[in-house]
Amino acid sequence: MRAVADAGLRQGVAPAALVLADNRRGGADAWFARHGLARPPAPDLRGAGFRYLGCRADVVAGHRAAILVYGAAGGTISVLAWPAGGEGAHPPRAARAGGLAVLYWSDGRLEYWVTGARAAAVARLARDYRRSG
Repeated sequence: MRAVADAGLRQGVAPAALVLADNRRGGADAWFARHGLARPPAPDLRGAGFRYLGCRADVVAGHRAAILVYGAAGGTISVLAWPAGGEGAHPPRAARAGGLAVLYWSDGRLEYWVTGARAAAVARLARDYRRSG
């Protein structure tokens, strides 16, 4: 949990680390593919109040993570993803780490971790993100 929260905190440290700060269809997917990372979808969630800011990569708890970053009132929310590595699908589970809200689930193919400062916003983004797929 702490490693995921730390990756979320790093989001505010270097905004220049974001790439593809537009919502081109397939833009994040292509960037992740070129870097040999998991390819989570990057849905347009503006209608739900979340603006896509870009994507980046990081190493989190030993996993090469593909990270999507969304802006919301009150800050940023990061969606981290990496291969499930045999972990079965499971519904979202909530936690807190390092002062941040964390919500995570697996679809059996990828593990998803959503983190941000406001638990309600994290839960909404995770709900809308899951519905978009």
